[in-house]
Amino acid sequence: MAWWSLARDRIGLTLVWALAGLTHLPSFLISVVSWTIYALVLLRRQPWDKRLSVLLCAPLGWGLAAFFLLPAVLEQRYINIDYMLASQAGFQASLVNLVTLAMQGIGDIAVRQWLACLAFAGIAWVGFSGHPRQSSQRQTTVVLLATVVGLVLLMSEWAWPIWMLNPVLQKIEAAVRVNQMVYLIEAALCAIAIQSLSLFPGQSAPSPVNASQVHTPQGQQRWLRRFWRTAALVVVGAILLSNFHFGYTLMRKSPTLYSGGRGVVVNRPWIERIVHDPYSDRLIDVPEYRPRLQTDEGADDTATAYIKEQYNPEGFPVAQETVSGFLPTPQPDQPRIVLAQGDGEVEIADWSSYRRQFSLVARTAVTCVLRIYAYPGWQLYLNGVAVDTQKAEDGRIQFLVEPGEYDVAVIYQLTPAFKLGLAASGLSVIVLVGLSYFWRSQAFP
Repeated sequence: MAWWSLARDRIGLTLVWALAGLTHLPSFLISVVSWTIYALVLLRRQPWDKRLSVLLCAPLGWGLAAFFLLPAVLEQRYINIDYMLASQAGFQASLVNLVTLAMQGIGDIAVRQWLACLAFAGIAWVGFSGHPRQSSQRQTTVVLLATVVGLVLLMSEWAWPIWMLNPVLQKIEAAVRVNQMVYLIEAALCAIAIQSLSLFPGQSAPSPVNASQVHTPQGQQRWLRRFWRTAALVVVGAILLSNFHFGYTLMRKSPTLYSGGRGVVVNRPWIERIVHDPYSDRLIDVPEYRPRLQTDEGADDTATAYIKEQYNPEGFPVAQETVSGFLPTPQPDQPRIVLAQGDGEVEIADWSSYRRQFSLVARTAVTCVLRIYAYPGWQLYLNGVAVDTQKAEDGRIQFLVEPGEYDVAVIYQLTPAFKLGLAASGLSVIVLVGLSYFWRSQAFP
């Protein structure tokens, strides 16, 4: 464990956590919990200063990614982030029935990986048996295998009371995502199993020098050791080849954008439009990133509040109106500006990504609805004066003006959460630079 005494490794660990924070947030949450437990167990016998220096790397990396993490967490209330989970009957439906899964045999790839972990652990245990100096490796094998068993139980229906205690962890949306940690542990068990092959099953001894020695008890033991070592190597190789075959078959079977094969990519036209015409007026946001609509007081925020959208071949919802109390349903070719009430004229000057500008001549009091979803980042200016906006029934921005002529600008600006994230990221950079010099002075006095 000398690696963690070097400054460059601590900096590298910090940067790895920063990159992890910029990826899928539920998977990042799983990684945070699992790594924290792993680090606390691994460093339990180390001096407190060394433990602190390693454990600081994770929150420091999260701080570097705070410009993304803080808005992602603090601004969830503005969108339908619960759609993916609620529209699929909730978190409990994703828990696995282990009895049913066992009756189905080894056809499921997850079951095969669990059995592979058991095989790797068995090989490692036999290989290190009889070697007192390798007792730590046997202990590591037991801990890793016990962790796999715990994770499998955590994905089962029996663990539902545990998940109920922490709704935040249910943000991972599906319990099977915990299986990602099983794959990491499987890789560690595989490495330990391969390491044990040189000792399998007992201390290595020189091979017999001639054929007559093969028939002696010592020679038979040597050949028996070689046989079992080869058998263990075959098992390891078969597992690795099986995993490669599964991945290759899945890759070849799955349709792609330009090689559809026999597969049907339902949202292919939508994806092609995103790639080839990203500023098209016929693009919509995915459900979970649309604004949360106003609902009646006492509305039940459960799976019944969301209805899973169905899409036509062009990639738009088949419903022509809102399908639930929370979720707006956009339609193709909506005009950029609609005068919902009143009489007036509109002339668009600019409609770019972060700035929308137009002139409005209102002959009467006008209620104007923009094809922009209500979000705190958008700020409306009338003749250069900031004005508060309202949220229309379908989640778009609307505002009211009295008769007159207006130069209207809608500009996307930094939200308070994003500003806070930028400040935290900047502070983390300063702390990382300072700690880098401190760690380097310790590693290379």
